[in-house]
Order: sequence, then structure tokens, then C-alpha cells
Amino acid sequence: MSYMKKISIIYILFIVSICSAETIGRVMKANGEVLIKPIGSGTYSVSVKPGQAVSNGDAIRVGEASFAVVIFLDDKSVVKIRENTDFQFVETSNTRSLIIEQGTTLHNVNSKDRKKAYRVETPVSVASVKGTQFSAFHDAVAGIDKFVGKTGNFDVFNTISGMTVNVGAGQKAVSNALGQLIPAPAEPGDYPEDPEGESPDDSQEEQDEPEDQDDQQEQD
Repeated sequence: MSYMKKISIIYILFIVSICSAETIGRVMKANGEVLIKPIGSGTYSVSVKPGQAVSNGDAIRVGEASFAVVIFLDDKSVVKIRENTDFQFVETSNTRSLIIEQGTTLHNVNSKDRKKAYRVETPVSVASVKGTQFSAFHDAVAGIDKFVGKTGNFDVFNTISGMTVNVGAGQKAVSNALGQLIPAPAEPGDYPEDPEGESPDDSQEEQDEPEDQDDQQEQD
């Protein structure tokens, strides 16, 4: 191999490593055992705290009785990660993929400022999202996925059979390693509990309470 060819290969690898290390998000909240496996590393070696940068290619692991919340820097989409979940962040110039190995994630995808296709991938399925709130669950042992829509709609593709279904608000799709893809109305309890333990309405009430108390003090 010529000297110039070696230099060219080294340069290309250097550029790829820089692109892969691009910061794409931040950890907003981390409770319990939350670890990151940086790209190129073989172990989950970084203990996560709020404010931790998330780089393209990083994998995150959330342990028992733990959770994490990650916000993407470009469009402010948010993913909430429940306990016993492993997945990897992978981005290209036009696609954002969350590749789930095991566990449950809740997604709030902002369609307004989004410039990339948003996908959730498992060994069985691919969910393609435009702008919606939904949950994704993958059971690695059973080879079963469950996607539940909260707002908006999205498509679920079974990679075994090639089947595709559209999932709207209040609907779900169950996909498995046998190639089956079954749409159905969502039942109570299908949508996972928010790991933060609050709904948007609860958050708004908490924000309004101090103002109400101040008004009462002024009247007194």
C-alpha cells in the first residue's frame, strides 16, 4: 500500500470519527443507574448525570428502578427511557434512528423544527414518525414489539414479513419475529406510565400554583 493511500485512509477514518462524535442531545434527567457506552467502547463506562452530552453512536442503558430523559438539540424532541432499557443513538445527514435492544421508551417528536426522519428500530420492526407522541416496547427474549400512539400517527414496518400498518392516537401495533403485525385499539394500561410520574396537565398545575399563592398573599 502506498504512503499516500495510507494517509488518505487515515484521513477518512479521522473524519468519520469526528462526525460520529457529534453531540446530538443532552440528558435532562437521570434517576438511578443510567450509563452510556461511548461509540468505539465495548462497555457502559460513563455514569450519567443531568447535562451529560449524548453523541452520535452512543448507547444508553437504564437499570432497574431507574429512568432518563434525553432532549435532542436541533428540534427539541424528547425521549423518555424507562427502566431495564438498552438502545443506541444513530444519526445520518437525513435520518435519526433509536435502535432498541431491549426495553421501553416514550417519544415526543417535534414536527415543527425537525429536519430528519425519526425512526425507532428493533430487530423486528421499524417505526417511522413525522410528529407525534408514542411509546415503543421491545422484548428481546420473545421477539415482540408493541407500539402505542398517544397523539398524531406513525407507520410500523415488520422487517420479517414486509407488512406495514399506520398507528393513530389511541391505537397500537404488535409486531413479532414470526412476521406478524397486528393493529388494534389501545387498551387502558397499554401506554406506559411516564417515568417522571407526571402528565403535562400536572406540570402546568404545578407551574400555576405559585402564582395563585402569590395572589392570595397580596389579597391578605
